[in-house]
Amino acid sequence: MKQFILLTAFFCFSLCAATAQVTVQIPNYKQLASVPGAKYNDVVSLVREKFSLKEQQLIALGVNIEKNEAFREEVALFERWALELRDKVGNDGTFLDPLTGWINAMQANPEMFRSQEYLQTPNSTSSIPWTSIGPVDNGNLNGWTYGGGIGRVNVVKRSPVNPQLLFAGTALGGLFKSTDLGSSWAPTTDQFAGLGVSDLAFLPGSPNSILMATGDYDGSSGIFSIGIFKTIDGGNTWVNKLPFTLDQKRKIAHLYVDPGFATNNTIWATGTFDIYKSTDQGETWASVYNNGSNYQYNDFVRVGSNYFTSGEFGSLFKSTDGVNFTQIYTHPAGGRVDFAYSPNTPDILYILTAANPAFSKYIISTGTMGTFTVVNNNSGDAGANYNSQGSYNQVLTVNPANGNDLMIGEMSGKRSLDGGATWNCTLNGYYIPGGTSGWGGGYVHSDHHYMEYIGASFDSLLIGNDGGVYLGPASVTPFAFKESVNGLTCTQSYSLSIFDAQPNNIMIGNQDNDGRSRYFNGTTSTWYAGTAGDGVATAIHRSNKDVRFLTGTNGTVAYRTDGYVGGFQSKGIDKPNNGIFDAPFEMHLTNGNILYGGFSDIYKST
Repeated sequence: MKQFILLTAFFCFSLCAATAQVTVQIPNYKQLASVPGAKYNDVVSLVREKFSLKEQQLIALGVNIEKNEAFREEVALFERWALELRDKVGNDGTFLDPLTGWINAMQANPEMFRSQEYLQTPNSTSSIPWTSIGPVDNGNLNGWTYGGGIGRVNVVKRSPVNPQLLFAGTALGGLFKSTDLGSSWAPTTDQFAGLGVSDLAFLPGSPNSILMATGDYDGSSGIFSIGIFKTIDGGNTWVNKLPFTLDQKRKIAHLYVDPGFATNNTIWATGTFDIYKSTDQGETWASVYNNGSNYQYNDFVRVGSNYFTSGEFGSLFKSTDGVNFTQIYTHPAGGRVDFAYSPNTPDILYILTAANPAFSKYIISTGTMGTFTVVNNNSGDAGANYNSQGSYNQVLTVNPANGNDLMIGEMSGKRSLDGGATWNCTLNGYYIPGGTSGWGGGYVHSDHHYMEYIGASFDSLLIGNDGGVYLGPASVTPFAFKESVNGLTCTQSYSLSIFDAQPNNIMIGNQDNDGRSRYFNGTTSTWYAGTAGDGVATAIHRSNKDVRFLTGTNGTVAYRTDGYVGGFQSKGIDKPNNGIFDAPFEMHLTNGNILYGGFSDIYKST
């Protein structure tokens, strides 16, 4: 507990109202939670207090909080984390390991676990069958130009020999395959339960051989890795080549194919605790570096005889043998470090960190790090400044044929054509292309996790973000991106409501993907879009399937009386005051006219 108190004291400092910039820093709550003895309520209270101070400071500086998407997204990311862990702590409030909840459940109700009725054998034909009902695409948008997206994609890769073949790794839905350049998708890993995918690698010379790193490296939830899998038949079957158990709490960040693969068959993998190496095309793996601490390694690249890796806490490492690494830089703001390398500029390793000043260059021949600079935009972008949300959405990529052509993915997307000297916001999920904001980019969903230049001339972008997969030309303004979500069933839902009399009528509230209403007209069911930002709680009237409620963050409540068939926008209900991020909302068990809401107190509406 002493370690936690020291960390708490470290992050507590006074608010300097006289300054002309925001000085309140939000603590690294994931790091605080990992300290032995740390308690959920202590961490959450501390972080919420800091957000309150930061909000006051922003208001004093004249910032409109309701329109400041960067601040709202920062709060949302934390509150999603708090919601995920709220019911997964011990009786004394301490954070638990992934298996403790299962053990507690066994102790609380041992008869349930002794009864064969509740026990299912993995892959058993006697298991109760489940059928996916979606959402499988955008559904009926009812005039909504873009919709809320389908769900988070951590990585998307294009086959080096078949331009129509794509694979997308999602946060919870596993791996999906497209054979028509993203027009449609099909799952390839439904035989694995609760699978997150963090990276993919095609093996040169064997187009059907692919490696898949499991786990959700970018996410804060406990979607840990079960290993590195390999397929030799294009994703039809998979074999685990580096197995992990959940209680090991491993996450794999990246897979990196060595430039000399044609002769050395070498692949590298980074992740929690270790850097791994395979010298037989991913068949067997060995840990080649572990510094003995709970450290997460991230990017990896080999340039000549130099090896570079990065990780959490603002660190960059270098090795001359791929085994012994020396820390050569630590960013004072901490956070994750990402980098990018282009053979077109062979002496430059581009560096990106979690917070401004965020961008720099490392000169390989001299071993010198340039001054870190702020990622600003030289044209207005309606306030979409650099915001990686504490490394949650943070990616840097460079054009292989033009080392001065860079893309940064964070809450929005920034492009530089001069090696990072200036930046333009070219991707923005909050503003309509051609509008009055003046940023001039093209719409894609916010919160980017993967970007890559593709095409014979590297003139297009392939993107994975919280909305799905997007493809588009890199040199056309405004961009004309293709939203590729059909069949990509990876939505993360907060809530589910069912109309008892006709169970085909369903409402769901979705993390960062608004809400969906599944309406049954007697013969067919259709998913209709509903706007909410983060769709939190839902309800369907007990006796009228057309009356449906969808709540957003902080207790925002809205409804429609046509099952959302007639439009995506809802009619708002005035709330008494703000609630927490995922404010409780319930309908009476038998009377659909009676609602209960948790705000600053418990309220009732009749």
